[in-house]
Amino acid sequence: MSDYEVIPISADFQIDVIPSSHLSLTKSQEKRVDELWKQAPGTAFNGQCFTKVRLEKNRLVGQFVPYKYYFAQRLDPSLGAIQPVAISGITTCGSDILVGQRSDSVTAYPGYFELAPSGSIDPSSNKNGHIDYVMAAAKELEEETGIRTSSITPLWLVIDNRENTIELCLKITVNKKPASFPIGEYSHCQWMSSAELKKLIMNNSNRFVPLSRFLIELKVES
Repeated sequence: MSDYEVIPISADFQIDVIPSSHLSLTKSQEKRVDELWKQAPGTAFNGQCFTKVRLEKNRLVGQFVPYKYYFAQRLDPSLGAIQPVAISGITTCGSDILVGQRSDSVTAYPGYFELAPSGSIDPSSNKNGHIDYVMAAAKELEEETGIRTSSITPLWLVIDNRENTIELCLKITVNKKPASFPIGEYSHCQWMSSAELKKLIMNNSNRFVPLSRFLIELKVES
């Protein structure tokens, strides 16, 4: 099995939400989850994590579960098979691509480079049982980079078999570059040409989020 599976999706791709159901864990497994959660860094937040229930043709059905279950599962895979769904944007302005360097304070890949924006799907995106992922991506982009945009289209679902996650990959087009970027989840962001991005990856091969590297290669091929 390859690290990634790519599923092209169309503009009418839909994500539906069903009520959260019991995760079918025993009392001892629940206790183990709570024990492992105590190992989480202080910056970790036990918010609602959107996870896949089933994948159909041009439609994904999922539910929200507490994040601690996924955190514990990563440390002890016997605790279940939760598969979170997140958003990854490929943001462009003209021929340039937006790249961010993750802050040293984040729990996953601190200090690594990645395509921006990138983030989870939170309950505020749930509109009458449907995930408004365009709104979620626009919100993520503005929160992480200060950029407002109106052109967002879906590209692929990428199943990350190493991390057991699903990424909804979106094309985001920006008409104007901001004068500066806020500091938060990213220590800094920058616009890069394809040649500059290739050089950055070559010089920082061990400090580039693997999924972003894969998406860059996928974008070039397509």
